[in-house]
Amino acid sequence: MSGPRPLYLPVESHVRELDGKILLAAAAAERGRTAVVGFQTDLRQCIASLPPGVFIAKSFIPPHRFLQANFLAMYRNLGHTVVAWDEEGLVHAGPEIYAKRRAGLSTLKQLKAIFSWGPDHTSLIKGLPYPHAVPVYETGNPRIDLLDKRVRSYFADEVENIRQEFGAFILVNSNFGRVNPIMGHNYKTNAAPVSAAKPTVDQTGNDWDDILQYRLALFHEFQRMVVALAERFPCEKIVLRPHPAERPETWRDATKDYANIQVRSDGSVVPWLQAARVMIHNGCTTAIEACLLDRPAVAYRPIRSEKLDWHLPNSISHQADDLPTLMNMLSTPLGVLPAHKMTLDTFLRSGQKALAVDEILDTLERNENMWRQEFSLLQRAGAGLHAALRSWEVKLTGRLIPGHLHSSQTQDLQFPLFQIENISNRLSGLQKATGRFGKVTVSAIGPKLFQFAPSPGPNA
Repeated sequence: MSGPRPLYLPVESHVRELDGKILLAAAAAERGRTAVVGFQTDLRQCIASLPPGVFIAKSFIPPHRFLQANFLAMYRNLGHTVVAWDEEGLVHAGPEIYAKRRAGLSTLKQLKAIFSWGPDHTSLIKGLPYPHAVPVYETGNPRIDLLDKRVRSYFADEVENIRQEFGAFILVNSNFGRVNPIMGHNYKTNAAPVSAAKPTVDQTGNDWDDILQYRLALFHEFQRMVVALAERFPCEKIVLRPHPAERPETWRDATKDYANIQVRSDGSVVPWLQAARVMIHNGCTTAIEACLLDRPAVAYRPIRSEKLDWHLPNSISHQADDLPTLMNMLSTPLGVLPAHKMTLDTFLRSGQKALAVDEILDTLERNENMWRQEFSLLQRAGAGLHAALRSWEVKLTGRLIPGHLHSSQTQDLQFPLFQIENISNRLSGLQKATGRFGKVTVSAIGPKLFQFAPSPGPNA
C-alpha cells in the first residue's frame, strides 16, 4: 500500500479547537503526512476536490442533529477514512443523556475508530445502549496536550500581555449556549416562569425542555453573580468569557453599567486561565483545564440537579452555593486540592509519556491500511453531487437568511479570516515551546483552510 494519506481536521470553534488541531497537524507533517486544518464549513465545501485521506470528525452526534451521519457517509463515499473524537465527551451529565445527545447508531456506522479522552469516556462509548463495533482507542485529546508542561509555554507571550493589561483579575467562564445561542433567539420558556430560588431542580418529563429551563435559571443566576462581583470588588477587573456557542452581546448588555467588567472572547481560554487569580464557572470544561494548569476554580452552584449538572468540572472545584459564600472564598487565597487532581485520573488518559497527538498518529499508522475501503465510481459521483448541493445550500442560506448559522457574520465569529502570518506564528510558537516541528511548513489553500506539510528536501 502507498504511504500515509492526508489528514483532514475540521474546526467549528477557533477559540476552542484551533491550537490543538494545529499541534496535531504539525505532528503529522513531522512524520511526513500532510494535514489540512480549517473551518468545518469551508472544508466540507471543497472536500470532494481534495485527495482521499483520513477525516477526523469532531463528534458522532445523532443524525437528526445537523445531518451529521449524512456528512460522514458523504466523506466515506468520496474515499476518505472517517474516524472521530468527541470535543464534548469529557464533560457530560451521565450515560443516559450522553447516549441521547452525543451519539447515534447511524453516525457510529460511518466510523472506523473513535479516539477517547480517557477511561470514563471509553466506558461511556462502550456502554451505549445500542451495540456497535467501532473500536475505541484511549489516546487523549490534543486540547489536553496544550496544558502539558512540555507545551504550555506556547502561551507565554499571551499570558504576559493579559497580565500587563488586567493585573490580578477574576475570570468568569459562562457555558450557556443552549439559552444564549450565538445564532437565533435567546431561549424563553413557554411554561411557568422558572424559579431559581429552589435549592434543587430535578424535573421529569421532556429531557430537552428540562435542560433548557434549568440552564436558563442558572444563566439568570450568573448574570446576577457577575454584577455582584463587580460591586464587591470595585478595584479589581472581572473578565467574562462567553462559551464559543454564546452570543457575547447578551453579556455586554447585562454588564454595560460596570466599568470593571469586560466581556472578552478573543483567543484560547488557556492563557486567560494562566493569568487569572481565580476562575468561576458551573459545569464548564475550563475547570479541568484550570486544574491541570494548577489554577484554582470555583463552581458557583446556586441551584443543583443530580440529573442535569455536569459533575466532573464541579467536583474538581471549590463549591459556592450562594453569593456570600462565593464572596468569602474570593477574599482568601485559593489553591488546587490534591483530591481534585486524583479525581481527574479516571477521566483523562494517564500513565503514558507520549502526547495525545503522537498516540493518535501511532494508532493511525498501525491501522490505516486496514481501514481503507474502495468505493465505486457511482458512489463517488453521488457523494460529489451531495457535496456540491450542500455547498450551494450553505451559500444561499448564508446570503438570504440574516443571522443564519451559514451567514458570514456567524461563521466569522466561529472562525475568522486569519492571515497566513497568524497561523505561521502559531506554528512558530509550537516549535519554540516543544523543540519540535522545525521541518514543518504551513500554507493557505483557501480563505479558512491551511495545509501543514513536511519541508521540501534540499534536492526538491
